[in-house]
Amino acid sequence: MTQAMLQPAEITATEYRRLFPEIEAGLNWERFAAERWPVEYRVLTERDDLLRFFTFFRSSLGRVMPHFLHWLASRQMRMGEVLRHIERLPPRDRATIEHFRRQWQGGSEPIALQLPTYQFGGGEHFLLDCNHRATAIALSGRPFRIELFSVTGPRERDALVDSVSCR
Repeated sequence: MTQAMLQPAEITATEYRRLFPEIEAGLNWERFAAERWPVEYRVLTERDDLLRFFTFFRSSLGRVMPHFLHWLASRQMRMGEVLRHIERLPPRDRATIEHFRRQWQGGSEPIALQLPTYQFGGGEHFLLDCNHRATAIALSGRPFRIELFSVTGPRERDALVDSVSCR
C-alpha cells in the first residue's frame, strides 16, 4: 500500500513504522498497536504552528543538549526555542541543520516534507523524527508544505518516553 492510498483511520502501527522506519524516539510501538491509537493526517503550512512543536533537543539549567548530570532537570525544547538558541546546539547538530537549509535555499517551490509526530492533550506535538530537517525549514524562511502524520496517544512515560518532559 502506498502512502498516497492510506487514510488516517487505516494507518496502523505497522503501517506507520513502514512510513517512518527511522524513528528512534521512545515510542511504545506495542502499546500503539494494541490500543490502536489513531493517526491524524493534516498539512502544515504555517511557520508559527511549526515553532510550537516539541523537538528532541533538550535544555537544562541553561545548557542545550546537556550532559548526564543535567538530565534530571532537562526538558524538551519547542522549535521556537531551538531557533533562539541555535548557536548553542552541538556543532554536529548545527552542521546537519545548515546542510538542509543550504539544500533548500535556492528553490522557489514550497519545501515538501513528511513529518511524524506524537500528539497529546491540547494538540501538542512532539517531533518523532526529522528534527534537523524541520529546524532547517523553520530557519529557511521559505514556504513549506509539511504532511503531518500524528499519532494521538496518552501523555504517559510508557507511551512515549519524552512526553512527560514536554512542559
